[in-house]
Amino acid sequence: MSFYVVAFALSVLVTGGWLWAVAKWTGLEFPTPDLAITVCLCSGLALLPGYGWLLGMVVMWLLLRGVRRAEVWPEIVLMAGGSAFIWLVAGFTAFALIA
Repeated sequence: MSFYVVAFALSVLVTGGWLWAVAKWTGLEFPTPDLAITVCLCSGLALLPGYGWLLGMVVMWLLLRGVRRAEVWPEIVLMAGGSAFIWLVAGFTAFALIA
């Protein structure tokens, strides 16, 4: 159980940093409460076994497009794609450490 808490916390920190950096770079206005909700929801979904990272990416895509009215390129592609890469690498690392 504590493994999932640590994995969730690290996922939230790294994904939040990534989304914040991309938002600053592209000039997208992304208020802190929206950022926190998006990061926590999608990081939690990414922890699901199997295709959780893909589900998290789709939900992030929908949240960014619907709520923030972000453009597909570069905002959504960089934010969702980078986050999915982070979750995928973290998943493989966690699996390697557990196995």
